[in-house]
Amino acid sequence: ADYLALYNERAGESKKAAEYYLKAAEYYRAGGDESDKAAAALYSATAAFMAAGLRGDAQVTAKLLVELYPDTKQGSKVMNLVK
Repeated sequence: ADYLALYNERAGESKKAAEYYLKAAEYYRAGGDESDKAAAALYSATAAFMAAGLRGDAQVTAKLLVELYPDTKQGSKVMNLVK
């Protein structure tokens, strides 16, 4: 899912990229001890939603990231993306 997200992001398909990043985060969470990768995927989803002009989706995703992974570097800086 990460690769599909990156592909879509590079193709200018930000909304589709965000959806794949969310799917990647879901897979990482299901896999167990992948909190860094899950946090990175949620951060990338937030950025992609912002690039697509979907501020509400970006804010929801950012809040989820902070709730699930507050002690990660992504969790500490994600709210700057949605300001």
